[in-house]
Amino acid sequence: MITSKYLSRNQLKGLLKTGVVILPGTTKSPSFSETGCIHHVDRMAAYLSEDDLGGLRLVLGLFRWLPLRVISIIMAMAVRNRYFPGPLGAGLRMLEIGVKGATMSLYYANLTGPDYKGRKVFEIIGWDAKVVVHNDD
Repeated sequence: MITSKYLSRNQLKGLLKTGVVILPGTTKSPSFSETGCIHHVDRMAAYLSEDDLGGLRLVLGLFRWLPLRVISIIMAMAVRNRYFPGPLGAGLRMLEIGVKGATMSLYYANLTGPDYKGRKVFEIIGWDAKVVVHNDD
């Protein structure tokens, strides 16, 4: 069971549903839910401002009760926020940054949950952040 000192059980369920929409997994990468990265949500949430955390809580609480198809439509609109004028476009931009940012941050932190039996995300996608400096003396 996932617990958080920052998010309620319903908000965590909303985050899982969002992860299913944004990172469903492919033949070459695990899904958000498969990695178990949500177990590390408090590591990310600890660095959010109160306003950002409050907004994230609100959206995730709402997403908990929405069907996946509706969340997919909302996130598709958020990605295309430039086509929506005024306050609607601004709200969609903030939604994309906040919700997508939280989901992607957890996933690409390369952290896994206690039950994860597979390889880590970086290993699967072949990403290595190692910097090699050649000394040309």
